[in-house]
Amino acid sequence: MKIRRDLLIIGGGRIATALLGLVAIRAVTTLLSPEQFGQLALLVVVQTFCGLFLVNPVGQHINRHTHEWWEAGTLFSRLTDYRKYIFVVSLIGGLVTIWVTKDLSLAQVGLAIFAMVIMINSATWNATYIPILNMVGQRGVSVSWSLVTSIMALVASVSLCVISPSSVTWFIGQAIGFSIGALGASLMLRQGVRPKQDNTPHRLLNLNVITTYCLPLALGAGLMWLQLSGYRIVVEYYWGLTVLGFLALGFALANQIWALTESLVQQFLYPFFYKRIAMGDKQSSNQMIFSDALSDLLNVVMPIYVVLIGITFISAPYLLKLLVAPQYANAEVYVKLGIILEFCRVTANLLSSAAQVTKKTKSVIWPYAIGALTVIVMLTVSGEYHYSIIWAAVGLAIAALVMLTVMWFVMLRQVKFHPDYKTWFVAILMMFMFILPAYWLPQTFGLIEASIVLMIIGLFGVLLLALLFRNNNALQRLVTVKLNDSKSML
Repeated sequence: MKIRRDLLIIGGGRIATALLGLVAIRAVTTLLSPEQFGQLALLVVVQTFCGLFLVNPVGQHINRHTHEWWEAGTLFSRLTDYRKYIFVVSLIGGLVTIWVTKDLSLAQVGLAIFAMVIMINSATWNATYIPILNMVGQRGVSVSWSLVTSIMALVASVSLCVISPSSVTWFIGQAIGFSIGALGASLMLRQGVRPKQDNTPHRLLNLNVITTYCLPLALGAGLMWLQLSGYRIVVEYYWGLTVLGFLALGFALANQIWALTESLVQQFLYPFFYKRIAMGDKQSSNQMIFSDALSDLLNVVMPIYVVLIGITFISAPYLLKLLVAPQYANAEVYVKLGIILEFCRVTANLLSSAAQVTKKTKSVIWPYAIGALTVIVMLTVSGEYHYSIIWAAVGLAIAALVMLTVMWFVMLRQVKFHPDYKTWFVAILMMFMFILPAYWLPQTFGLIEASIVLMIIGLFGVLLLALLFRNNNALQRLVTVKLNDSKSML
């Protein structure tokens, strides 16, 4: 019963947040031209560079030990050093912003630098406090503040762009929303939950953790950034801001759908997974526990991702009709190629959990290095020979598939996970149940008809997944782990 309640809370909150994200896409494509959207994409490149390369490795270390530090009462004392580090990272982001805003006025460059500093700080703490609330059992509060963040970011960005439409004003609005969400989640975590506290100083990192865990993870994340976001700099160089705007919009629309699913997985299933491997850390038979935990996670999540390929593929033209301003109507091909990139991204993140389990994060470097090298070669050849941007986008998809293939075999050497091929095969059949009709369904519906088609597709997808996971043993084993029990704060 509690599992169903948690799923309703998380699912409802994340769906609401995703809907706000889709409304935001409609708003930003209405308020900004393709060229301005391309400039916004470059600002996001800087933010994601700081987030993935400089922040994410330390954040993963925090996630890995949240339950342990929470129970010991040392979590907040360890985050003191993290606060100083994040501020330094935000200053680095501000300096890099100067480079990607070289075509803007001096006043806009100054505003962009200020917004980047605020955004990196607020987005990092937002992505720290809200997941911690979820991991310690405060699911409703976690979802609530995630929703508040999205609402305030949308309201602030739209309000500022109505006054002065530009990529910088939209970005400032996003920073405002994330700041409000981070502040609220912090107050709830510190005052509402009231954990036992150990006020003696505790270091967040030591030299061994930095060299053996964080640095390899940072290198891998930096290479992943190049493959998933950094390529935008190359696209802007060869094809210009307007073309980048169309490409980024198509990929962003695919990302919204896939990010929703990944977030649901992370918020609902990952706390059970991390708790399970934390238990394995304390037992002599930890390798078997690690293998079983990762296998169960994969056998629940991978079929969902496979079915989602079909759902998003058939939905692409209707999503564009409903959620994107008419000036971006030609972005359908980028949405469909973005689906391939997103599947590879979320699946690689899932597989890399093996490196989190064993703490051998060096293993993630090779897959992302090979993927990044493929991206560089594909984009450089396409740009130098003046190929269409479509071929560059296809190159990005090929690079993502290469990276994922290497990731699979590398992670299998870390933890011997055991795929449930029967369930995966059924999921593949379900995927083709969506993809094949996509070629003969009409694509010229109006807004109302497109909405109805999307609802039918969504309901059919949920029904198929419900049938797929009916009495699923992997799911039942995964969610039987007891999380920290605390009273609801709603």
